[in-house]
Order: sequence, then C-alpha cells, then structure tokens
Amino acid sequence: MTAMATPAPEPTPSPPRLDQTTLQSLFTSAIASARPTDAPAPYTKVKVLFMSWEKDDLDIDSEIKPLESIFSGLYHFSTEMYKIPLRRCAQELGRKIVSTIRADGQQNNLLIFYYGGHARPATDNTPLWFANRTPTSPVFKLAAIEPLLRDNPCDTLLLFDCPHSSTTSQTATSQTIQTLAASSLSSGSDGPRPFTLSLIQELAHAAYTNQPLSIVDLHSRLIARLQNLQPKVHFDDAYSVVQLEGDKTPVVEPFQLKMPVHGIVGSDNRGIVLRVLPGDEQGENVLVMPPPTGNATKERDVPDVLVAVRLEGVFDEAKWREWVVELGDVGRGVRVTGVYPSFGSLALLRVPVAVWDLMERREGVSFVGYAMGRETAVEVPEVTEEEVVKAMGGNGVTWPWLFTGPKTDFYAEERKAYCLDRVGEEEEEEGFKERVVEEFTKGENHLTKYVGEEIREFCLSGTGDSGDEFVAILDERPGDGDMKFLRSGELLDALKPATPNKRKRRDSKMSHMSEEPVTPMRRFIYITSPGPLEILSLAATASASQVPHLRTFIHKHLTLQTDISIRALETTPPSTFQLTFHLPILTLRTAPPSPDSRGLRNHTILSATTLYESQISCTVSGIDNHQWTAHALFDTYHDAGHSKYDISSYKATPLDPLTGGPNKTDPPAVDPREYFLQVLESAMANAKVEWLNTCHGILKEIRECRVDAEGNGHREIVQASEQAQALLGRMVSEWRAFQGEDVGFFEGISGDVDVRLLLRRVGDDVREMERLRMVLEQETDMLKTGVMWYGVGRERRAKVEGLVLGAVVLGLLSFLVMVGLGVLSALGRFSALRYAVGLTMIAAGITGLIGAGVKWGEIGGRVEEVVRNMEDCEVPDVRGVFGWLSGEIGRRIEVIKQQLSNLVSSVEAYNLLDRAPGVKWEGDDLLGGEIVMEDHEECDVALPIS
Repeated sequence: MTAMATPAPEPTPSPPRLDQTTLQSLFTSAIASARPTDAPAPYTKVKVLFMSWEKDDLDIDSEIKPLESIFSGLYHFSTEMYKIPLRRCAQELGRKIVSTIRADGQQNNLLIFYYGGHARPATDNTPLWFANRTPTSPVFKLAAIEPLLRDNPCDTLLLFDCPHSSTTSQTATSQTIQTLAASSLSSGSDGPRPFTLSLIQELAHAAYTNQPLSIVDLHSRLIARLQNLQPKVHFDDAYSVVQLEGDKTPVVEPFQLKMPVHGIVGSDNRGIVLRVLPGDEQGENVLVMPPPTGNATKERDVPDVLVAVRLEGVFDEAKWREWVVELGDVGRGVRVTGVYPSFGSLALLRVPVAVWDLMERREGVSFVGYAMGRETAVEVPEVTEEEVVKAMGGNGVTWPWLFTGPKTDFYAEERKAYCLDRVGEEEEEEGFKERVVEEFTKGENHLTKYVGEEIREFCLSGTGDSGDEFVAILDERPGDGDMKFLRSGELLDALKPATPNKRKRRDSKMSHMSEEPVTPMRRFIYITSPGPLEILSLAATASASQVPHLRTFIHKHLTLQTDISIRALETTPPSTFQLTFHLPILTLRTAPPSPDSRGLRNHTILSATTLYESQISCTVSGIDNHQWTAHALFDTYHDAGHSKYDISSYKATPLDPLTGGPNKTDPPAVDPREYFLQVLESAMANAKVEWLNTCHGILKEIRECRVDAEGNGHREIVQASEQAQALLGRMVSEWRAFQGEDVGFFEGISGDVDVRLLLRRVGDDVREMERLRMVLEQETDMLKTGVMWYGVGRERRAKVEGLVLGAVVLGLLSFLVMVGLGVLSALGRFSALRYAVGLTMIAAGITGLIGAGVKWGEIGGRVEEVVRNMEDCEVPDVRGVFGWLSGEIGRRIEVIKQQLSNLVSSVEAYNLLDRAPGVKWEGDDLLGGEIVMEDHEECDVALPIS
C-alpha cells in the first residue's frame, strides 16, 4: 500500500513586469499630454462650487473666501458657496451636485468642485467626509457621487483640501475628471492646512502673468512650494489684497509639510488647463492684486518623481537612447539613474511630475519619492568597530555589533596570564609577590596609582593561607564538566593557563601543538572572604584585557564601595566589556563576635548583637559572548564556617554558587548579560534578606535605648544606624543610575531569561531597602533628639531648682524684714499712720511668701498633668514637654524675681519650641501666647503663658 503523496505548495507568483517597449509607449503618451499649450482657453464657462459643512471645527470659510475671490475676481469664473447640511447630508449634497451639472454641465464648460473639511479612509479605503471630530458627526462617502461625475458631459476638476486617494487610468469617457488633493489618505487630516493657501498663491501668480496653467503644472508648482516650506498668507477680507508687513512682505506663518496628490480619469489622459476668461475689468467683483513679490517670481527647483520599474529581461540601453533622441528635448526629462539585475531588471527612473501625473498606472511601476537637484555619487566607506563604539558611547545598541560575533583572533591571547608572563612563574623566588603586584597595579595616572596602593597594601600584608579549608570554586566551559574545589594554596596553579608543554603532556598523540585550535572559554570563579593569597592569584593569572577591569573590581571590593554598572571599553582591539556589581551589607549576628582575620572589615558590638561589614561583589568581563570570565567575591568570615555561601555547602549539589544556588551550572548561560542579570537578581534578593535582619536588630536596639531615660549606649547605636543608612542610600543611588544609563544593554537577549521580570524583581528589592533606610533615618533622628532633650532638661531643671530655692530664701528674708519693721512700727512711739504702715508691710511679707509657694505649686501641678498625659507618647512629644518645662519654669521664676529677665527667657523658650516637632506657638508676641502640641490625641494640652 503506497502512501498518499502530499501535494506540493503552489509557488508564489512573481511580481508583474513590463517589457521595455510598453514602458516607452506609456512615457510617450504621457509626455504628449503634458506638453504645454498656448491655445486660448478651451472652456466657454467655468462654474466653481465651494462645499463645506454647516458646522465645522476647522474655520474653512477663512480659506474658502480668498480662493473664491481669486476665481471670481481674477479668472472671471462663476462661483457659489454651499454648506453641506448635518441632516440628510448625502441626499442633499447629491441633489446639489445634480442641479449644478444640469445648470452648467454643458459641453465645452468646466465644472470645479472644491471641498474643504475632514476626511478619512473608509473600510474599503475610499474617502469618507465628516463634519467635525465629535463622535456624532455626520459622514458622507464620496463614492456615492462618483457616478454623477462620470455621467457629466463636461470636464470636471476636483479640488479637495483634505486627504484623498489618487487614481490615474484610461476609461471610455469623452470627458476628463482630474483631481488635486491636499494629501494622501494615509497622511491624516489634522494639523495645519497649507494646501488652499498655496493654491491661492499659485493661481494668483498665474493670473497676474496671464499664463495658462495646467493642473499637472499646478501640481508640480504646489510640490515645489511646499517642499520649500512656503509660508501661510493672511488676508484682510474676501476681496482685499494680501496683508503686508512694514517692509511690504506678506504676513506669514510656518506650516506642516504635506505633499499634494494628483489623479486623472479619461480616455486619453488629456489634462485640464485653467486660463483667465474674458470679463468686465471694471466689475464690482474684480480683484485688484499687487505685482508679485520677488519671492513669487523667482524660479523654484521643481522636483522630479523617482520611479522604480520592474522589466523583463535585460535593459536595452541602446534602444532607450534611440527613443530619447526621437522625442527630442521633451524626452530628455525622463532619465535613467540606475539599473540593477533582479530576476530581470530593476530600473530607477527620474520623471517630471507632469509626466508622472498623466502616465497610465501599470503593475510593475512604483512611486519611490520626490528628488531634488542632480544626482550625487556617494561612496560610504566601511564602518570600523572603533568608530561604532566611539559614536554610541556605551549605548546598549553597541552590544550586538561588538560582542555577538566571535573574535577568534584574540582567543589565544585571552588564555595567557599577563603578569606571570612578565615576572615568571616561580613562586618561590624572592620578591615574586612584589613583582606580580607591581605589574598588576602599574598605571599612568594618579587614580590608578591610588588604586594600586590599596591593592598592594592588602596583598603584601600577610600570607592569608587558610590551611585545609576550601576557599574557591572554579568551573570552566568547555572543560571536564566538574567544578573544582580549591584551597588557598591551590588556586594559583588552577588558574594558570595551560602552556603548550602541558597540553602536549595531556595529549601525547598531537604532533603539532602550535597548530592546535584555540576554542573560546567561559570561566566561573567563586571565592569566599578572599585573602591576600587569593587576590594575588587572581591578579597573576588575569589576561591583558582583564587586568584593567579586575584591578578596579578588586579595589572596590576591598574598600567596601557600591557599584552597579556596565562598561564597554574602546581600548585597543579587542573591545572589552565589564558587567559589575558591588553590594555592601551590614550583617547582624547574635553569636559571639568573630573579627575579620584579614583586618579588612570592621565590626560593631551592640548590647546583644554584633554588626559586621561585608560585601557581595561580582564582575563578568570578556571580549565577546563566547570568551568571558565571571568573578564572584563573597564575605562569609562573620559566620565562622557556618554560612550558606561557604564552599562546603556546594560540594554535595552541583549548583551555581554565583547565583546563590537556585540555578544549575549545567548548562551555564551563554550570553554574559543573561548570566550577570541572574547573578544580580539572586545577590540582591540575598542582600535584602540580610538588610531586613540587620535593620530589625538596629531598630530593636533603638527602641530599647529610648526606654532608657539616661540614653546609655546610644552613641554606638546611632553610629551603626547612620552607617547602615549611608550604605543603603548608596545602593539605591547606584540602582537608579543603572536604570537610567545601562538597562539598554539588556535589549536583544535571545535566551530563555525574562529580562523584564528579573529587572523588576531587582527593582522591587531595592525599593524595599529604600523603605528600610527611611525608617532607620526617622527612628535614629527621634533617638538623637530624645537623648539631647533629656540632657537639656536635666541641666535646666538643676538651674531652675536653684533659682526657686533662691526665690524662696529671698521671700523669707523679705517676710522677716517686713514683719520686723511692722512690729517696731507698731510697738514704737510712732503715729497711727506709721502703725498702719507697719501692719501693711507685715501683710506684704506674708503675701509674698504665700505667692512664692503658690507659684511653685502651680508649676508642679502643671508638670504632673503634662507628664501623666505624655506617658504613652513617642519621643517627638517628649521633646515638646522638655521644651515647655524649660520655658515655663524659667518664666515663673522670673515673675517671682520681678520679671527682671523676662524678655531673655521668653526668647529662649520660643527658640527651643521652634525646633521641637509636633509643637507650635500660638500668639502674637513672645510675652503672651500658647504652646500647642499637635498630632497626638492623648497629648492634646494647651498651656497658656501670661
């Protein structure tokens, strides 16, 4: 049993083509119709019907009236204005056109229909007129009146100041229907409308010079005028001359460029020609025009049309030249600008606008555009890679251009260890470390020198050998497929490139080692808490292109800097890239302190916890998408061997340590951007978790410190909080800069990674850390303010107590003096008047003593009342209480002291209150007012001051 054969798909038809003879005949006919004529006007009468909507939103009348004055006053045409009604618009407009044709549509006459308004394409791509932009606007389909125009016995000219479709064809009709519209249907109808205004200028100029004006010539002139951005002309009224500036130039304004379109339907494509009709030169409708300005009379560069023609066979150049000679000067206007082989021939022709307008449309002939001036031969030299990088300056578009294709010529150099090649590979030699560091940090400017000093000081500070502990993971692709777990002393040998001798020993069958092809390699290097020996191993084995990147990367990791960036460097070939992030973290642990044995990171001991400085750093650098290296440095010293990032946690499972474990290493990512984004997303998520834990611990310490009225230990807590705020703020700033400058590098990644999703996750984590920073800032400010006001209140309370004691002593002394004087006056041999004075002084002394006690009691009562109301309030209200106490008690004592320093104390109290949040002073002056505490219902206390 035979299987049924599947039918072959039908071949796609090839595009239509013309033979050269047919093309030349089309041009011959069009050129004959476009030849200018000096014959008298062929029309006995011309009727112009201006159509616009009753209610339009384009102010069409301001453009129609000047055009109507040109036709009636200069050309002596019969004109009529008609407003299209909003109701039954199709029936009423059809009736008006029929009546116009019946009245003026005789042979040898010309009918001109002008429409100004909105238009858009219908579903069948035919013009659809509408009155305004409202949803309820009436619409009218132009196709409804086209049969009426075709049955008209006279020629018809359609002038449409709206988008319209152009049609040029030959039909079996005796009359010609020619169309000139503002623009094509695809250009839209909104915006400035220069078509009618340019039409007015060209018609007026032709009438003034008494020259016949064919419609195809008018089309060409309009294109030239609009191409040169001729301005808009203002008219005073319907029958006046053009407005003039002080220097006699027309009043103008710029407009948006839109090219008019032309169409013609007729048996022989005979074009319509406009000419001034005989008329009464003294009639009331005659328009008096000033002579044309220099702008109007100067010759303009008339554009040509660039046409593409698909021809059968090979283009016959000799046949074309023979045809041009037969036509004479007229035929020279059609020029061949280029011929290309294309399953036949593809010819580019340059044709005058008039010839193109009257040429019959055929499949295989396509409009390309308008051309001005003469052709210029331009040879564009090949663009070099360096020019692209320089021009794009770090734009993400440079990535596919520079790094997608393999740079096989440089792979061998990338396998070489730059510093080892210069200092030798004998590690036991004296001064080996110093020479490697010197070569690695060698620079030419002060910035590189500073970076080198930091690296040199760290690398030469000690051995940093961690003994038998694993400190690094190395994964190379292509390779044996296994991750290598390395101790500190093994890292340098593992990172050294394979020399020809080593390769020969590994494969003794290869006889010509120099011809061994070099394949690209992707390296993944993961190091925890890198010490001097690990940093020295990285520096010694980096390739020449990696040295600048790695030097900056190591320096930023050692100095706890923050960075999220992508750099494409335009150094000497090959161009290189570097994708880097450094995320500093304050790690909080409750275990006993575990200082950094490297002496690199600091730690802060709080009451029950310890804060450690730590850093997560990663860089992906290389020369293309096939040859690159990923370095990751994670600080784990603070966990004393119990961190989830330790090397031992990855020995049991083949997970990628750079991404913290979620991603398998087999197969690894190919595109370095894709891999970097995965690592960044994982690292930022882990950093957020650590920061949440740290900020929670700091906030707990802050609240406990606020409960302690003495503020014990607040200095360490404030310093730790401010350091956390600074690190979080730098991370947020770096992410925002990365979003604004470097996100474009991730466009065009073709892997399975959802770039937008990963970027959104990173952004969410950063926003969460920004909220943590703001909470820390607010709580720390409240802690600092509370401790400060506690100290101020305690100092002023001691001062007030002294003043009160002094006032009481003064009151007692006054009492004794007054009573003594009163007793002496009463017992002495004095007059009754003196006796009364003595009794009065005794009463005054008693009153002063009682007044002092009352004042002290009033102050104490008010303080008790406020303190009771403040028991549940936060620190901002406590600040207000201290402010009130210092001001109020001071003022009461000064009253007892006869208010000798009343003004100074009021100013001081006012200044204190002005700095206290949640407290305001209500009153017109300093000596009389009211302290009001806001935003806390349980502390709604108003204390009058008199």
